[in-house]
Amino acid sequence: MIERLLLIDSIKRKFEKFPCVILLGLRQVGKTTISKSLFASDVKYLDLEKPKDKYLLEAGVSEYLENFFDSVVVIDEVQLLPFIFSELRPIIDSNKKSSRFVLLGSANPTLVRGVSESLTGRAAYIDILPLSIEEVGVENYQKRWLRGGLPMAYTAETNVDAFEWLDEYLRSYIERDFSMLFGIQINVNIARRMLKIVASVNGSTLNTSDLSRSLGVSNSTTNNYLDLLEGGYFINRLQPYFPNVSKRVVKSPKLYISDEGILHSLANINTYESLIDHVLVGASWEGFVINQIRSIVGKKVELYFYRTQVGAEIDLLIVKDNRPYVAIEIKNSNTPSISKGFYLACEDVGVEHKYIITKSEGGYTLKNARVIGLVDFLTKELDNLIL
Repeated sequence: MIERLLLIDSIKRKFEKFPCVILLGLRQVGKTTISKSLFASDVKYLDLEKPKDKYLLEAGVSEYLENFFDSVVVIDEVQLLPFIFSELRPIIDSNKKSSRFVLLGSANPTLVRGVSESLTGRAAYIDILPLSIEEVGVENYQKRWLRGGLPMAYTAETNVDAFEWLDEYLRSYIERDFSMLFGIQINVNIARRMLKIVASVNGSTLNTSDLSRSLGVSNSTTNNYLDLLEGGYFINRLQPYFPNVSKRVVKSPKLYISDEGILHSLANINTYESLIDHVLVGASWEGFVINQIRSIVGKKVELYFYRTQVGAEIDLLIVKDNRPYVAIEIKNSNTPSISKGFYLACEDVGVEHKYIITKSEGGYTLKNARVIGLVDFLTKELDNLIL
């Protein structure tokens, strides 16, 4: 088991300040394991995928939980009983001491049917992301890139085992979990085709009309499925940055699958050799770099991309204190050549720091931009930039 000590410490700090902590993330990302690592004793654990535990709370949340007033109560897969959010509100208000409830969810509560009450001011929400390079060890970054960061896939004995698990994970997600997470019925065939298409356009600007034509469905249906995929932490939409300049900029988000192992499974990539020769390698590397940066910066800064309709582009723009601060060009190469468009884009937004991130080589300056390998950027540069 990989110990996610920094993440656990962060959750504990939140738990000391709030009555409730809500851990949200992709299914099988490690939320349950993390929650069981938080406490040594005096914990009541309820898994709502177990019929018995679900029945106990369906029969009366307040009546049942009052038996555990002095214990920490952990409720797993909380989206399966969405009324729990509103039921917990008066329970918390009656006694606002910290460290009472931990809720684990695989779906954004705002998209779950039946969630009508928020726990704003009563709960800390924490996103649990796939394993980071920092957590698995920088020497393992190629394995992490290929297999992704879901613990069961990453820790599998072989690549064959990892991708067999990922194939089954995807089948279960499409056929069962997708509908279960949000309490609605979905068309399995549409969901399966959508995931394949999303994998093929990973890292591209979202064009809903093209997606809809490929799927043979309406734009509203496509948007609904995309919202559910994002609400289940399966995809991320990187939003464009709109500076106050007279430029015609791209206004659609870029679409990324949130775990590279899932992306590679959908694209039938199952070895590092097949990955580096695949047509998707550049988009996969770009998404991997962005996800690794996201895992470190959290909510300390905002992440965007920038692109004009005449070709000026920044792959990743870090905005700090409401101003563009770091511009990043991501290259699937150790000998990058940088287009004029990157520097024009940097001039457009008035960015302070410029980086070219490669796979492993760097340590020099190219036209006022620092060329650096991903591991060195994450371990030697990023903390100083976001402090």
